[in-house]
Amino acid sequence: MLLQLIFLAIIQGITEFLPVSSSGHLNVLAYIVSFDQQNLLLYFLVLHAGTACAAIFYFRQDIYGIILGLWDFVTKKDTEQAKNAIKWVQLIIMVSIPTGIVGITLKKSVESLGSNLLVISIAWMVTAVILYATKFVVSKKLDLTTFTYKDAFLVGLAQSVALLPGISRSGSTIAMALFLGATPTFAGKLSFLASFVAIFGALLLEILDYIKVGDSTISFTYLFIGFVVSFIVGLLSLKFLISILKHGKLFLFSVYCFIIGAVLLFVIL
Repeated sequence: MLLQLIFLAIIQGITEFLPVSSSGHLNVLAYIVSFDQQNLLLYFLVLHAGTACAAIFYFRQDIYGIILGLWDFVTKKDTEQAKNAIKWVQLIIMVSIPTGIVGITLKKSVESLGSNLLVISIAWMVTAVILYATKFVVSKKLDLTTFTYKDAFLVGLAQSVALLPGISRSGSTIAMALFLGATPTFAGKLSFLASFVAIFGALLLEILDYIKVGDSTISFTYLFIGFVVSFIVGLLSLKFLISILKHGKLFLFSVYCFIIGAVLLFVIL
């Protein structure tokens, strides 16, 4: 049981942030490997919490700056930090609106696709095409001050499509921001700061589902180990992705997505 949890934690930590679709990997693994079904929902809950905390830790300075800026705004201080914080909040809201609407209205339909390996294989190859297309992007150097609310909404639409298993959330949102002309650094930061709403929204839904059906027989120690492993691996994966993104090499992940999608398609046909 512990080995299962550690294995899932490593997969979750690697795939949550790299543009290769964590949902696709976890759904395929759940199909081909005999996991402990009684505790699987709790596994996912704890591991998602671990990678979410990893993202918070990595972007802690940006988050702290936004909090300080919001405090300046509340206390009616006309500072640059306050203006930046308000712009960040507005962009994050615009990104989150399409995802929230799609996530709430189509939750059951999307979940039903999780066991459809054909959908996942095709979605992986679609992700590969999206990532490869970033190789030809010409940046307009858009950043926090010049990225528009319309641009953010389009990023949100890309994020909502990524609810499909096999479509990478980070890959689709970063790619869309790059297509719109954002700098790689800003594209990555927007993708992950905006992802907190989606990540913790999904985490809340998992908690509610677990409250309804959960009946864990696994020890707290095992869960803590899984949390720590997913946190550490997630943090390393996030650092790796940001490094790749800064060098304009996001398209390199397209090779992996295409291969794994094509292999899965070959196996099931």
